[in-house]
Amino acid sequence: MSSGKNHQHSQYNGTKGQQMLFSQAYPHELHGKMCKKIAQLTKVIYALNLKVDEYEYNILSLKEAHQDEIDLISSETKEKFLQYESKIGEEQHLRQRIQSLEESLEKNNMIKEQTLADFAKYKRQMEEWESRTKAEHNERISVLSKEMLSMKTDFETKVKQLTDEADSLRKECKASERDKAMETLNEKLNAEVQTLSQEVQSLKSHNQNLAEEHELKVSKLHTSYSKERENLRKALQQSVTEMIKQLQQKEQEQKRCAQAKEAAMEQELKQQKDEIQIKAQELQDMTKHLQQIKESMQPLKEYAAQKQEIMRQHREEIGRIKRQKDEEKKHLKEQLVKSLEDLAKNHTAEIKAMKTERIRMQKEQQTQLEEVKKKYEQQINQLVEEREALRAKHQHVVFQDQSDLSSSLSFNGEIKGSIKAPTEAINTELTRCTCICHSKTEDHQANVLPVQQQKPAPESPLEEEKEEKSQIQIKKLNSELDKCEKEMSRLEKENSILKDSVEQLSKEIMVSKQEMLDFQEKQSRTKEELKLKQNTELDKIMQNHRQEIQTMVSKFSTSQTFLQSKIISLEAELKEAEDKAHKLPRPEDLHLINRLQDRLTDKDQVIKQLMEIQKYDEMVETETHRSQSFSCNPREAGSLTPTLKEESGRCIGKERNKGTRVQAARVACQVLFILRAVEMKREKS
Repeated sequence: MSSGKNHQHSQYNGTKGQQMLFSQAYPHELHGKMCKKIAQLTKVIYALNLKVDEYEYNILSLKEAHQDEIDLISSETKEKFLQYESKIGEEQHLRQRIQSLEESLEKNNMIKEQTLADFAKYKRQMEEWESRTKAEHNERISVLSKEMLSMKTDFETKVKQLTDEADSLRKECKASERDKAMETLNEKLNAEVQTLSQEVQSLKSHNQNLAEEHELKVSKLHTSYSKERENLRKALQQSVTEMIKQLQQKEQEQKRCAQAKEAAMEQELKQQKDEIQIKAQELQDMTKHLQQIKESMQPLKEYAAQKQEIMRQHREEIGRIKRQKDEEKKHLKEQLVKSLEDLAKNHTAEIKAMKTERIRMQKEQQTQLEEVKKKYEQQINQLVEEREALRAKHQHVVFQDQSDLSSSLSFNGEIKGSIKAPTEAINTELTRCTCICHSKTEDHQANVLPVQQQKPAPESPLEEEKEEKSQIQIKKLNSELDKCEKEMSRLEKENSILKDSVEQLSKEIMVSKQEMLDFQEKQSRTKEELKLKQNTELDKIMQNHRQEIQTMVSKFSTSQTFLQSKIISLEAELKEAEDKAHKLPRPEDLHLINRLQDRLTDKDQVIKQLMEIQKYDEMVETETHRSQSFSCNPREAGSLTPTLKEESGRCIGKERNKGTRVQAARVACQVLFILRAVEMKREKS
């Protein structure tokens, strides 16, 4: 630097003789022209500086506008991304809700199918029991009717036998009218036969009355049983049809509701998918637009870098830029604080909305549970009522069967009594007849013996015939006695058979009572099982509801923690940005800046020296040429007058001051550019 200055001084000063010659040869007009040219050059330089300042200001405003646009686009993209996330969350929630509804529908269908299966099973059991009871009743009636017919035929055969015997006895009595003893016997026998025939006729009439009464009772029982069976069948069919209709209506309503919900949800899903596609297209367009902006910014950046290298500013502008930076930092800080406050407000509003939505969902689920509970309670009550009605009908049928059995038993007892009385009477009459016959035979033998003793002579043929007839009669009477004894034994056997049948009927009644008790126990067990199933299903529904609430609460807590962590990270980023803004540049950066400034100053000084040497040589050449052309006396080149020397010194000083200003502005621009590059590197790291 010192050598350059000395060289310049030596060039400008020269020798005293040369200066004198130059001052004499340099005219005053040329001095004025030079001053004007210098003034014009200063004006041009000032105008250029103003234009450069305006251009720089425009570039800064463009940068700010571009940064604002980028911030706006980023905020819009963030908002859209959050909206898409919320929509995706809502879609997932809706899908979960659809899955839960489908599961509840499947459970309801399973319960319905199970109830229908139980009802069909119960119906089958009732039909089997009805057919079994009907068959048993028909069998009992057929057995009783067969027994009655057999008893009737037996009784008629007995009556016929007795009438035949009476007729034979009458004939015998007519044949043996000659004997006085036989006459009395015949009279007695006739009287007995008449009494017996009267009794037989009375028994026949009584038997006919009993048969008619039994037929009437059987027909009445059959008609009442058929009517009750028809009524029961109709009532069962009606209840079954009503139940099936109700279940079909409920199933159709549930299907319609589910189809409507599915259609609405599918439409919503389609709309959301379309919106997502539109938003994705918008995002692609925005990214393309950003890429285009970045590509268009690259030449602007290059041009700005070139302008920054070309620009020359004063050191006062550095303070202004710093103040602008501070203001921008404050503005950014305020914007960040406002955005954080807005985010916090939005998050609180979203949390409140989620809470209200959760409360609403809980209420809706509670109401749905209550409705389901009411429906199940109504179904249970309906089933209980139907079961009670069926039980009452069954008890009525059993009571009627028991009454029929008791009436049949009483009828059997009456028949037994009615049979027992004539059998006892017949037995007594037979015993009496046997006694009379024995007594008569004894009397006859007693009468015959003295006659035989008195008349040892051979009997007449008439007497022999009488004796033979009497012996034949005695034999017949003995055979009749044997027959009566056989009849008595047969009647006793029939009585024992009837007793066995009565005991069997009583056993069957006990078995039917036991079956009734077993059926009632089965009904109570099925009722308890249904109640347990319904309770377990309600417990499952409540557990699912609680799990859904817990998942919602956990999601809410996770989202809350995520938002809190996001807020904390944003606050940390703010603090880091503030710390970066408040941090002083590092000593390494300052050292690098100083070195670069020294290099730039050295280069500028070398360029200035070269430019000044070139200008001086040109001026010397022009002056020598002019001096040679204007004056005949040649003067040495480089000689200046004192006034010109002073003017040239002033001009050179002004040029030097301007050069230093330009150099300072250039250095300031370079320093700013380096500081920005360092800040960008720090932010990237």
